[in-house]
Amino acid sequence: MNGVEAEEMLRALGTALEQQGAEPVDIVVCGGMALILQGIVERRTRDIDPLGLVVEENGVPVLRNPFMGPDFQAAVERIGTVFGEGKHWLSFAARSLHDTKLPDDLIERAEVRRYGTRLTVRLCSRYDMIHL
Repeated sequence: MNGVEAEEMLRALGTALEQQGAEPVDIVVCGGMALILQGIVERRTRDIDPLGLVVEENGVPVLRNPFMGPDFQAAVERIGTVFGEGKHWLSFAARSLHDTKLPDDLIERAEVRRYGTRLTVRLCSRYDMIHL
């Protein structure tokens, strides 16, 4: 998928989450698609790689190892089917990076994009991509 296709799928995912009344989801995306969506590189990639979920702890955003609840999982699979990308177009394989020390302030440097009221996507900066 390219950046335009990824944007369409993320918008559709945001809409699906709104329609099903799901809890808001805030993810940090790394990998090729983070670079593509920021215009740093121009190429295709087979999936979008969320590094983790952003949650608030004591009023501070913290990156946590992702867990996809059943509503979110169903929406992701449905969008992947509709767009012909399969159910793993949003791949949480990058969560294994939580086993290493993640760069400090990664969340603060990320570019924030919102897809409706239920989906926030934070794109890792070039600096953080180098360190990952």
